[in-house]
Amino acid sequence: MARPMSLLILLLALWLRLVNLYAAPVFVDEGTHLNWARQFAAGETDYPILMDGRLLAVAAFALFDPFGPEPLWLTRAATALWSLINVAVCLALARALAGPWAGNIAGLLYAVLPYALFHERQALADPLSTAFGSLAVFATWRLARTQNKWWSVPLGLSLTGATLAKMQGVFYLAIPALLWALWPRSWRERRRLAAHLGLAGMAAAVSAGLWLLALGPRVGAPGGVLLGATATLMQCPPALCRGDVAEQVRLLPGALSSLADMIPPYFGWPLTALALIALVLELRDAVQSRRERLSERVRLSVSLGAATLLMLSALLAALRAELLPRYAGFLAPAVCVLAALAFDRYRHAHGNNLIPNAAVGLLIVLTLTNSYTLVTAPTRAALPPIDERQYLTGPYSGVGFRELMHTIRDYEADPQRPPLVVMGTAWQTLLANSYVEARVWRAQAALDLTWADAQNAFAAGRTVYVLDEAPPNADPNAPDVAGFVARDFAARNPGARPGEAKPLRLRRYTTQAAGAPTLFGALFPAPEGLLDHYDQLLAETTPQMLLVAYPQHQASFIIGRPGAVNQAVVFTPHPWQMNLLVETLPPLLPDYAMVRTVFLDETRFDPQRAFEGWLAASLFHEAERHFGPLRVVDWATPAGRLLETWQPNARFDELGVLERVDVFEPTPASGERLLVRATYRATAPTAAPYKIFVHLYQGDRIFAQHDAQPVGELRPTTGWRPDELIVDQLSLRLPPGPPSGAYQLRLGFYAVDTQQRLPVVLADGQTAEFVVLGNVGGD
Repeated sequence: MARPMSLLILLLALWLRLVNLYAAPVFVDEGTHLNWARQFAAGETDYPILMDGRLLAVAAFALFDPFGPEPLWLTRAATALWSLINVAVCLALARALAGPWAGNIAGLLYAVLPYALFHERQALADPLSTAFGSLAVFATWRLARTQNKWWSVPLGLSLTGATLAKMQGVFYLAIPALLWALWPRSWRERRRLAAHLGLAGMAAAVSAGLWLLALGPRVGAPGGVLLGATATLMQCPPALCRGDVAEQVRLLPGALSSLADMIPPYFGWPLTALALIALVLELRDAVQSRRERLSERVRLSVSLGAATLLMLSALLAALRAELLPRYAGFLAPAVCVLAALAFDRYRHAHGNNLIPNAAVGLLIVLTLTNSYTLVTAPTRAALPPIDERQYLTGPYSGVGFRELMHTIRDYEADPQRPPLVVMGTAWQTLLANSYVEARVWRAQAALDLTWADAQNAFAAGRTVYVLDEAPPNADPNAPDVAGFVARDFAARNPGARPGEAKPLRLRRYTTQAAGAPTLFGALFPAPEGLLDHYDQLLAETTPQMLLVAYPQHQASFIIGRPGAVNQAVVFTPHPWQMNLLVETLPPLLPDYAMVRTVFLDETRFDPQRAFEGWLAASLFHEAERHFGPLRVVDWATPAGRLLETWQPNARFDELGVLERVDVFEPTPASGERLLVRATYRATAPTAAPYKIFVHLYQGDRIFAQHDAQPVGELRPTTGWRPDELIVDQLSLRLPPGPPSGAYQLRLGFYAVDTQQRLPVVLADGQTAEFVVLGNVGGD
């Protein structure tokens, strides 16, 4: 009867983990695992090295067609499959401790345990680590019980699997350590078990080494970073790593409080109390018995309980502030096995007395009623505050993404013209892409797209969707809204605390005319966080400067700042139309000595830098600097008559020939700038980039100089083509009050990396470090 009952329990556990599998919203970590699984399956290596400590889990998920039509369902189903290992180990251990009846109780408890049902219905690394850890517990017990060294191999492999699935799996080393301390009856047995555990350690090291060696090219770029130390709540305990006991004490209450928060919804105090009672009773038996008379049950149960408490203590010590319940997967099997022992003791104490047995059973059943809600309506289930915030009510919750992705799938039936789906933030793509067939299309973050991508999508007849968080008072019935998810848990779940998550809005556009403003706003969000930088910029801008923002969505923010009251700022009504800016500028240039351009993420709007190229061809590049993420370039306007012209015909090594240099008088508005136009005929591209230096000097003193790659940094020498004419226009700004008389002008090249000057062969055949062009100004 034991085996059929065990099989039924396993089938029940599998069914509970597979039924209604999409009921729970996707979690950010699930989306991350799916994204990494796709990268792993595709052979990419631009993810964090060792998959943030979850390489084995990601590789396992990659086996379940992460590019298919139901990637999240498949990876969640994979988690459900390997979680059966935990059920089987609970059955086996409790049966070994107290017989088939206790084994069935332990397996049944784990099958319906709320903690297990919540976490083992998600595509997370933690359940796989726990499954390997449970195998390690089973293998350790078999090794100690049979003294068969061959059990060392599965033990070592299990420990490797637990750790490679997630780094916290290293805590399972406590199991063999404590069993070695408590199991042997004699020193001879202890030495033999130590030797076998040494073999297990060797098996673990060899298997981990072979695994990482075999997947060496697949575990991330050489410069990758293991993010687990900084991207999670785990850390090295302050008391251990820094000797900071006070900090350790300060962190402990938060960790203990979060542990207490997770017990009622996931384990229930009655079940937890039963497990603790069983552990206390087993410890009492161990104390009362002589060591050589300790039963196998006492040795195994005490080892299991003590190891679990030791792992829990290590976990609490390694936390920054609070315990994430999914980190504590090792608790669930131990609680179920020890609770089954308590049931067994109670049954033997009261025999077949129906009333007390029924009372205890009813108490446990009431504790596990949350399991039904977790399977049928997880958004209404009781969760610890931290999980409620992360999974349901917090700003990063995945509620609503499935519905919105299915809305897109219902609209789009032509795989030849997949939609362009733009997400407001990068983390949203992780959630959205968990529900789509990656072979057909994927959602992309706005920051990963250029304006050319959007224009090309419209030109190809593709529908463009924008999914973002809706602002307050957004109209869910607007004509362009294809889907709207309020995520209002306070209204839908009486008694739930209000969520922090804003509504999600999906907008749909089929033509550029209708979608351009919205799409531009998604790709280039308003830069409210840069107001201090704009103020600093305006404080250094004079009324003689014409201020141009690019892309133009910055202009409205600049105009609205107090320092822009007397400042001329170019503004176009449609910032996504570059040609409007090019048409607006030329008539304004004669009225200003300088043009100051403010660039922000401009290469996504203009990947070819066409607008800056137009500026470099029309104006004279003077200087460039940064105000935070703002790149500010100053240009002198082309005013003034021609002063001097030289035709040096000087050859700069293999780079090219300086054919002509024109110098224009200072602009009438300032009188402190000299405009220089140099024309080169390229010979060939260079392997390394070079900068041009131009000096205006008298004797040994340099009064003005300009250092930059050619054409305002737009035409590096590495891209010069044979016989191409390169026209470099630059502005030299003289300091106030220069001495009278003539200046001299010289020009040369130097390597960007080494600062070494490029030799030049002058027209008379002599070699020099630069070209002296002649006098400027004077009588």
